[in-house]
Amino acid sequence: QRENQLRQFLDAIPLGVSVHNPQGSISYINPVGQILIQQGQESLLDEINSILHEEDIEKEDSSDVDVNNINNINEISELSIPQFYQTDTKRLYPWEDLPLVRALQGESTVADDLEIHHADRIIPLEVQSTPIFDQQGQVVYVVNTLMDISQRKQAEQILLDYNYTLEQEVAKRTKELEEEVLQHQRTEFALQQSEAQNRAMLQAIPDLMFRISGAGIYLGYAEAKEVLDLLSSEDQSIGKHMAELLPPEICQRQMSYTTQALTTGEIQMYEQEMSFGDKIQYEEVRVVPVEGKDEVLFMIRDVSDRKRAEAALAESEAQNRAILQAIPDLMFRVNAQGTYLGFVTSSELLSLIPDRDNPIGKNVQEAGNMLPEVYQRHMHHMALALGTGKTQIYEQELTIQGVVQQEEVRIVPIEGKDETLFMIRDISDRKQAEINLKQKNQELANTLEELQQTQHELIQSEKMAALGQLVAGVAHEINNPLGAISSSVENISDFFHKTLGDLPIFFQSLTADEQQAFSTLLQTSAAQTINLSSKEKRQIRRGLTQELDALEIDNSDTIADTMVDIGIHHQITPFLPILHSPNCSHIFKFAYQLATLKTSSDTIKMASSRAAKIVFALKSYARYDQSGHKTAANLVDGIETVLTIYQNQLKQGVEIIRNYPDEVPLILCYPDELNQVWTNLVHNALQAMNNKGILTITVQLQKKHICLEITDSGAGIPPKVLPKIFDPFFTTKPTGEGSGLGLNIVKKIIDKHDGTISVRSVP
Repeated sequence: QRENQLRQFLDAIPLGVSVHNPQGSISYINPVGQILIQQGQESLLDEINSILHEEDIEKEDSSDVDVNNINNINEISELSIPQFYQTDTKRLYPWEDLPLVRALQGESTVADDLEIHHADRIIPLEVQSTPIFDQQGQVVYVVNTLMDISQRKQAEQILLDYNYTLEQEVAKRTKELEEEVLQHQRTEFALQQSEAQNRAMLQAIPDLMFRISGAGIYLGYAEAKEVLDLLSSEDQSIGKHMAELLPPEICQRQMSYTTQALTTGEIQMYEQEMSFGDKIQYEEVRVVPVEGKDEVLFMIRDVSDRKRAEAALAESEAQNRAILQAIPDLMFRVNAQGTYLGFVTSSELLSLIPDRDNPIGKNVQEAGNMLPEVYQRHMHHMALALGTGKTQIYEQELTIQGVVQQEEVRIVPIEGKDETLFMIRDISDRKQAEINLKQKNQELANTLEELQQTQHELIQSEKMAALGQLVAGVAHEINNPLGAISSSVENISDFFHKTLGDLPIFFQSLTADEQQAFSTLLQTSAAQTINLSSKEKRQIRRGLTQELDALEIDNSDTIADTMVDIGIHHQITPFLPILHSPNCSHIFKFAYQLATLKTSSDTIKMASSRAAKIVFALKSYARYDQSGHKTAANLVDGIETVLTIYQNQLKQGVEIIRNYPDEVPLILCYPDELNQVWTNLVHNALQAMNNKGILTITVQLQKKHICLEITDSGAGIPPKVLPKIFDPFFTTKPTGEGSGLGLNIVKKIIDKHDGTISVRSVP
């Protein structure tokens, strides 16, 4: 009965197993071993028997052969051992290195670099030979296992396949193994060896196998040494119920599959996750019903490596998909005939390809319902790309699902193939920003024109007269940012028309080190905020030139000049990959152009803010509230409005010192009339200093009042004149320069606000 059970075990093993006597002759070989060895060559056992019965060989007792004598082994093994080849060659495997030959000499051996060449295929094998000794230490037989490791050899290729292919292969292999198990169950072979021999063969199998009755009682088991065993030992498990040895959930699962296997008569397969201390193990379990008996055979194999490989493949695939989804471009490959070969698009991108239709294999116009003019434009530029081998870049405007979209299209020819890569990016925001910038420039120009047209009207009153004197300065202050904006826009426009198209080719020409150094160069330039004098720039330029000369860099003076212009003043080590490049000057040229682009953008931002501030101040100053009601206002805001209007005069040589408290409370007042007060006082101060000196403005909080002082560093007012300065029509200015009403109007406005005004003057 034990031998019959062992036959079932061996027949169910998905490995070739053979047993050899001390002369190398085969005493037993299982079906898998016959399949692996006998296809394409004569039966190993028949060959040995024919050799032993040849008439011209002298009869001698085979037990006299000394298995430790290499020459005697040659005489038998070279004839009885099948034709093994070295992996990936047509050379026979050296017979003295064969695992079986070495095992006959008492050495346990494993080798996985053997092949058997069949008529239709080559089978790579892993061969393990284990000698079994008697009590005197002599080899009495050898257990030889042969494993087809074709799948192991193909593991790396399998990992590259998609989930669908992997699932198909697993399903196919599972079906084959199920067929093998069924075949093994119907096949019985006589085993002529002892119980120790049988146990040695079972130890060579990398599966845990045990028999369980329909009632859940352990009947027997065998395990490989490397397999983590759920059972502690044979003596403790045989005859016991699974519930006594296993956790409840595992016991319940095994009983469920045992019942199903016995009921249906079919092999049950499932996978499970087991914890052994801090180690997680994934197992493949097969429950095989034993024909004619109320028992099943459990075969458990560790599949942790395979599960980890599947998880790694799934993670890699998910990561790649996430990266592609994050790219803000629609990308697709099209051949010269206009047929889609494949595409990737961000989930947030408006796509020309409808989601409900798979476009692969279809024509561009057919798959996307593309307008004829768009299709013709695409095909035209694609022909140019394939003909010239250069990237084609153009822009187009489309209406997609009722939304107008501005797009930038790049058509990149794929080297060595008759196909192109389309890259389409939504540039609607950028186009709108350009339109807004042009509108802002136009608004500033219109504002300047309006100021010039209303100059004559502003002069009609004291307030407008003062403004009339400032119009030229205000216009100059607005023209400066307008000129800066115009120049910067021209720089940006030149960049987009002349340089932007060369950027892809430029970046592709850089090595990985050059790309990293180029990125660091741009980041360093963008972070540079220090404004240097011409003298400081010359000193830094000389220092950089000396460093470049020490590194034997060509055109060191030109490169040093460019580095200073883009804000690189020291620490040139990060840029050595660029400096040592043969295209060093060309790379620094691109860096200068990109740095100039950022400088132009910053200039536009600063100039727009400056012009807007001037216009806002001018509008605030010119506005006149005719409602006659007081409003809450901040006096400091009004003072700053006046200083902004006088900016052109102040910057000629006047230093302003502002002494303002952290917070100035709002007061109920007439803001427009108070602005006239600040205008007259500032104007008089500038005239007293001849537009050169120190103007100090101090604001103090005194109980329920606000005290404001305006001090200039002029020559002062003579004592005899001081009492008359608030009288109407009194002036010390030449005829035509003053009406004598300025300070009189100031005093009346202050009186209207229930305030006081006074003057102090010293030499």
